[in-house]
Amino acid sequence: MKQRFEIPYKPDSVNGHWKIARGGKRKILSDEGREFRDKVQWFLKSKGYKTFKGRLKVKVNLFFADNRIRDIDNYFKSIFDCLKGFLFVDDDQICELEATKKTGTEKYYFIIEVEELEIE
Repeated sequence: MKQRFEIPYKPDSVNGHWKIARGGKRKILSDEGREFRDKVQWFLKSKGYKTFKGRLKVKVNLFFADNRIRDIDNYFKSIFDCLKGFLFVDDDQICELEATKKTGTEKYYFIIEVEELEIE
C-alpha cells in the first residue's frame, strides 16, 4: 500500500526547527518548528491516513517559490519528525529514501509518498 500527500506548507529546515534550550545542554522544538509540526499534523488528520508499521520507502519532493540555495538534506528530519506517529510509527522504519528539490516554483509546498516494503 502507498500513501501520497501534497502538503501546502513551506518545508521547514532543521536549522530553524530546533533551538538550544537554556543551559545549552539539549535541543528543543522552536516556535517555528512547533507551528510547522502542528500544521502538517492537522493537514494529515483532515485528509485521513494509515500508520505503517513495517519497513518503508519514502519519496520527498520539495518545492520552493524562491531561488535560494538550500541543502536538500536539511529538510528530512523536520518533516519526518512531523510524520512520526501519523504515517509511520518511527522514522527508523525508513529503509529507502528518494528526494527532489525544485526552486522558483509557483508556491511553497512538499509532497510526501510513503510505501510499505515487502518483507524479504
